[in-house]
Amino acid sequence: MVNEFDKKRAEEKGIQLSIKDEKMVPFQIRNDSIGQLYDDVVFVVKDEVLKDSQMLTCSYVADSDKPFPIGMEKEITKSIKLPLYASINVRSDTQQASISSSVTIIFALFYLSFVFICIAATIMATQQMMDATRQKYEYELMHQLGMDKAEIYAILRKQIGIYFFVPMILPVVYIFPLLYIVNLLFLRIPGNYSIYTVAFGCMLLYMVIYLCYYMMAYIGCKRSLDLK
Repeated sequence: MVNEFDKKRAEEKGIQLSIKDEKMVPFQIRNDSIGQLYDDVVFVVKDEVLKDSQMLTCSYVADSDKPFPIGMEKEITKSIKLPLYASINVRSDTQQASISSSVTIIFALFYLSFVFICIAATIMATQQMMDATRQKYEYELMHQLGMDKAEIYAILRKQIGIYFFVPMILPVVYIFPLLYIVNLLFLRIPGNYSIYTVAFGCMLLYMVIYLCYYMMAYIGCKRSLDLK
């Protein structure tokens, strides 16, 4: 259960542990919760290396050729009478819990941002249709002075486009450092998955929704002009 964040951190620091000149290689690095300040690291060494060492605590580590099924953690806990403060951790259950927590967080963020973008786009579309109604006389005057419909509609598209897409400049600037920070947080979760795929998928969906509102505003404004 070595996650990419801890791998990279260990490589950057170049930490090497040894006992009696025997180099210790990490067998397992575990971090079960987001934001946890410490990791559990398991080392495997020869018996003779620890022959004269004093044992302060004891842990049992089991390996299997086949992955344990989800729910094995509860089954083992039920079948064994554990002493106080003892616990059993199974990789499949830990990953399942981490995935459930991640999905909950991602869905909550997705829902809030979806509601916000719909509200913002609705306000902007409504405002543009109201402005087009107030500016109807100016557009009709340009048409009477010889400007054809295609040129007027091109001006209308640019006007609505500026109103819609200028506010997107600031989010585009800060979204990439924000994604990097959030990705570092999610890399601590067992499972080693990146948030970039989910984030860019959501951004693509939001852009489609935003463009739909832009087209709705343009079509509404175009109809309100009703140039003959």
